[in-house]
Amino acid sequence: QFIPFIMEFDDRILTRSYCRGNKINIVDIGKYRDYKDHFVLVDALRLLSDEVRASFAVSIVGQCIKDEEITYYDKLNMYVKDNNSESIVNLQKNVPFQEMEQIYLENDVFILTSKRELASVAVLEAMKYGAVCVSTDYNGTASYINQDFGYLFEAQNAESLSQVLVEIYKQKDNLSKMGVS
Repeated sequence: QFIPFIMEFDDRILTRSYCRGNKINIVDIGKYRDYKDHFVLVDALRLLSDEVRASFAVSIVGQCIKDEEITYYDKLNMYVKDNNSESIVNLQKNVPFQEMEQIYLENDVFILTSKRELASVAVLEAMKYGAVCVSTDYNGTASYINQDFGYLFEAQNAESLSQVLVEIYKQKDNLSKMGVS
């Protein structure tokens, strides 16, 4: 079997904390571009019951430099507001690379929402730092994820992602075990 990417184990995952602030902290990392489909995450959150939805704190982190990225960011920011999700979803742009390690360590769950992704290195980076990984089924590194430490959902399907979020909510007490699996 061919494994195209390998990440070195980071032993800080053995002592990192989960569910800071009594929230399930989720991060979605990807350039602010259409194919990254961050909108599906906002839609999935909207489908959740108030109780489940309130248990999440979501950060979307991405590059926002080019005109298309700025336009996408502005549309996503407005979409978050229009869907009354500002209290749950925090958009961050142009975070320096040296700060990304800390972002992975501070989040319990990493979500890749891309409509299409040849092979996401971010999934492996998230695993390296002990995050439970959630990915679309249309990602070349989706085969790295199994039910012991992550979930897959159907690309561009908010209902499919909302079902995964409900499962994560139910498994809140197991996130640390899943993160170090």
